[in-house]
Amino acid sequence: MALPEKQIPKNPPTYRLTTEFQEACEDKEIAKKVLNQKVEITLGDFLGSAHGAAKIFAAGLKLKHDYNPKHQEPLTKQDEYYDHIRTLMDRDLDEDLSPQTQENYQAQVNLVGSLGPNPLFAMDTGKIAAKATGQNGTKDVVLMIDTGSKLNLISQEVQKRLNIPIDYNGQNWSLQGINSGPEPLIGCC
Repeated sequence: MALPEKQIPKNPPTYRLTTEFQEACEDKEIAKKVLNQKVEITLGDFLGSAHGAAKIFAAGLKLKHDYNPKHQEPLTKQDEYYDHIRTLMDRDLDEDLSPQTQENYQAQVNLVGSLGPNPLFAMDTGKIAAKATGQNGTKDVVLMIDTGSKLNLISQEVQKRLNIPIDYNGQNWSLQGINSGPEPLIGCC
């Protein structure tokens, strides 16, 4: 059976990012006017107004969320077909497997679970053996290499084993999460 031509539709975003200046202007018209203008200003005036102008431009260019209303279209037979496919994809397929297949699958899961004492990290790109120095001397540690991280973390167990002092009051560090909110950490070594 051939699948219909239509791809599984992706949901459009429920908002768009705009600024006050973007809503009030036609970009192409403004660009034409600006590029065709002759500007006469002294260098002193330009430098003197740069700070204030930067604040004005920064305020006008701040992004804000405008939520788009959802318009619901009537379902077609094709939409019902794709909904059925999604339901099948979300279903637990183990219930349809034979006992032998389930047993083989469980053996593979158990094998993965017994790979050794080192934890498996989803995002690491390697491990490196290193020596870390703290107030209790130098200890051997295994470090995970995460090339995409902007922050190097150690576990509380390593911090305690090496007796590395922690800045609890947070005066020398700050951290923002993915959504620009503060992240709760114990402290910074």
